[in-house]
Amino acid sequence: MKLYVTCRHCNDRIYINSPARNRSELPFQFSLQCLGTNCHFHGNVAYSRNDVFAETDRNGALSGAIILGGLGFLSFGIIGGLIGGGAGLLYGSSIDNDDVTAVRVFNNST
Repeated sequence: MKLYVTCRHCNDRIYINSPARNRSELPFQFSLQCLGTNCHFHGNVAYSRNDVFAETDRNGALSGAIILGGLGFLSFGIIGGLIGGGAGLLYGSSIDNDDVTAVRVFNNST
């Protein structure tokens, strides 16, 4: 899950590095600076926790399939690659489902 606010000047997303699982875990008010190339205002802007939204980081299924498929191929050849890729896809898919649930919980929090 990735957290972001939308810049008030250029509408680019400013991503926040935070482990917060809901808005109450964030400070009530904080200041961020947009460094987007399209932004004409590069000063600090105050945002509140209600301005923060979450989006999914959807790469679990694909990366799981690639990693486990590659390991299976190196260990057991083509059949191992297919089995490893399938297992990685299933594992990554469950991670993606957990991420979607976490995003829904965060965006519905106050």
